[in-house]
Amino acid sequence: MRLSPFAMATTPVTRDFYYSLTKHRPKEWRYDSIDDTLPATHVTWEDAVRFCNALSLSSGRPSCYRRTASGWDCDWAADGYRLPTEAEWEYACRAGTETPWFWGADQGQAGRYAWFSGNSGGQPHPVATKDPNPWGLYDLAGNCWEWCWDGYGPYDPQAVDDPRGAVRDGRRVVRGGSFIDEPRILRSAVRGRFTPDYPHEAIGFRCVRGAGRPPVA
Repeated sequence: MRLSPFAMATTPVTRDFYYSLTKHRPKEWRYDSIDDTLPATHVTWEDAVRFCNALSLSSGRPSCYRRTASGWDCDWAADGYRLPTEAEWEYACRAGTETPWFWGADQGQAGRYAWFSGNSGGQPHPVATKDPNPWGLYDLAGNCWEWCWDGYGPYDPQAVDDPRGAVRDGRRVVRGGSFIDEPRILRSAVRGRFTPDYPHEAIGFRCVRGAGRPPVA
């Protein structure tokens, strides 16, 4: 498998950043800490897609996503912001490692890198308050699950370039684990899935930008 170049945000989208573009605060936020550096959870997959388009527009870039009668389509050649594919997310999370977690094989080190059930107090925490992975990306393990573009389905057994998953599946992939999960769920390869209209307290997202590439035939 090969991936085209892309850039990923160093943290999940925060509540402050989300509100600055959407002017919307999910009602559930009022029950949590008022700290706007918390990850923007309680956001559906479709909310995340719309945020990516708003971010593209605000920065003068073409939108990647378009709503159609059958769902959402992505223009992979557009220079705007979008959700990572599942393959991009795992590549960025692993940061060149092959161990169960990007920090190694010892789950006892989780507290240095992640907010999880054993140290979170049952709440999300401000982003970038734990150590980053080897590529300087924060919160890829724990704190909040992150929406990916892909529909949930089996991996293609054949090596492919820029895999994008089963996009017609009704559920969308989430990766990374969260503040309510045990360290074993924070492993780099663990997959989760939720319906795209489900705003969960432990699911957020982060944005990526690709180099602009044509659709896979």
